[in-house]
Amino acid sequence: MYQPDHLDRQIILHLQRDGRTPYVELARLVGVSEATVRRRVERLIAEGILEVVACVSPRRLGLAMEALIYLQVDLDKLTQIGQKLAARPEVREVIYTSGTYDLVMRVVLPSGDDLLPFLTRQVATIPGIKATQTSYILQVEKHPHDWQLPEVPAAAPPVVARPLILVVDDDADFCAAASMVLEAEGYQVQTVCNGREARNFLREQVPALILLDLIMETPLAGLEVLQMVRTEARLAGVPVLAISAIRSTEWAEALPSQEDLAFDGFVDKPIEPGTLLEKVRRLLG
Repeated sequence: MYQPDHLDRQIILHLQRDGRTPYVELARLVGVSEATVRRRVERLIAEGILEVVACVSPRRLGLAMEALIYLQVDLDKLTQIGQKLAARPEVREVIYTSGTYDLVMRVVLPSGDDLLPFLTRQVATIPGIKATQTSYILQVEKHPHDWQLPEVPAAAPPVVARPLILVVDDDADFCAAASMVLEAEGYQVQTVCNGREARNFLREQVPALILLDLIMETPLAGLEVLQMVRTEARLAGVPVLAISAIRSTEWAEALPSQEDLAFDGFVDKPIEPGTLLEKVRRLLG
C-alpha cells in the first residue's frame, strides 16, 4: 500500500483548502517543479487517496429539507435493501452500521411535507425493513469535504490477531451481510458457498468459529461439515453455530434430534444482526 510522504501531505493539504489550485501555484507553494506536483497528484488519484468530485449544495437547488433515517432490517436482506435505497434520487448517503440500527441513510427533499410520502411509498414498501427512526438535520457545522488531513499522522495501533470466523452458506446475500456485520466488530471473516469448499478450507486452516448452513448442495450438506469438525483432532474445540431455515422445510424430519446434533448453537433464519453478534460473542468468549 502506497504511503504518502511529507511532500504528498503538503500537496493534499493545499488541495483541500482549494481544490482548483493550478499545478503551477501548487509547485510554488510546496517548493518543487510543476512536473513533480503533477506526477504526485496523478499518483495520489491512482492510489485512491485523492478523489476528484463536484460537491453540490442541495439547498441551492431547492432541496431544503435533510434528514437522517435509521433502519433496522433483516440481516439476510441487508445488502439488497442498502442497494435499493442507494438507487433512490432522494438518498445522498447509505451507511451500514453496527449497534441498534443496521443502516443509516441521509435524504434530501424539497420540504418536510415530502418526508412522509417518501417513507410510506419508497421505504416501507421494501421487504425486510422492520423499523425506522427519523431525525431532521437542522444545521451542519462540518461536512465530510471540510475534513482536512491532520498535520501529523496518528500512530498506528498495535496489530492484534483477530478471531477468524468461517461462514458456510450458499446464500450470497447472507454471506455478504454477515461479513459486513462481523467485520465491523473486528472479526476476520472467510466465506464459502458449499460443504465441499468448507471441507477444503478446514483442511488448510482452523477458524475460531464456524457459522454453518445445512441446506446447500445437498439437503444436509452442513452435517457433513459438522462431522468433519467433530472427528478430526486438529479441529477439536472449534464451536459450530448452525444458522438455517431447515426446520421450516420438508427436510426438517430428516434432521437428527437435538440430542444427536453436535452443534454449539442452532438459530433459525432469518437472524437479526444483534442476535448474530450476541451468539458469536458468547461462543468466542
